[in-house]
Amino acid sequence: MIHCSAIVSDSELLRKILEFSKEVYFIQMEECFSQYESSKKLLNSNTIDLIFLETRIDNYSAFEFYMNYKNSINVIFIGKDKSEAFDAFFSDAIDFLDFNINFSRFIQAINKAKRTIDYQRSLSRFEDNFLHIRSEYKLVKIAHSEITYFETLDDYIKVHLLGKKPILTLMSMKNLLNKLPAEKFIRVHRSYIVSIQKVISVRGKTIDLGISEVPIGKSYESDFYKMYMKEGF
Repeated sequence: MIHCSAIVSDSELLRKILEFSKEVYFIQMEECFSQYESSKKLLNSNTIDLIFLETRIDNYSAFEFYMNYKNSINVIFIGKDKSEAFDAFFSDAIDFLDFNINFSRFIQAINKAKRTIDYQRSLSRFEDNFLHIRSEYKLVKIAHSEITYFETLDDYIKVHLLGKKPILTLMSMKNLLNKLPAEKFIRVHRSYIVSIQKVISVRGKTIDLGISEVPIGKSYESDFYKMYMKEGF
């Protein structure tokens, strides 16, 4: 499934995109926006594979906006000025569509996007020892061996690393757990996920990770100790 969002101010164009998308079984449209700024939280959430992006909204350029997400999210630009196709090409976009798009042209662009995203996903399967997250408008690759624990801070998650500055990312604990191998990481509290290999000791309901101590929540205690004992600690 390809998770998509649209940032389009023209209501007729948005209607057409949504209508066409319903006819494609491998597309799931998420929240859509009429302004660039209002979309930032969703685009930083690591859940969107592809955005349909109107090239100009209220005299603001989509190309400048997209530079913050380049190499971390795929885009199909949509514009009235066909000369903007050159800007789309140099932005490494999947495609450029005209406002007067028909279903056949839409399918052509979507199939190109699917091939690209399928390839990206196939590459990620060869990188099972890494976590990819978005932080400060960049896609960051973190080795599992560097991660000590994760901590929730409101809507953000702080990734605590060995010998490095922590990294903040906008993501839910649920989505994070889906990205992590269950044999390496375990949730021990509603606010914490730890690397089981980084556990130095456990005292009562407190885990010593060397760089910090984190509590064990009552509802997570049983699963943690099962994994802890299985690892031979």
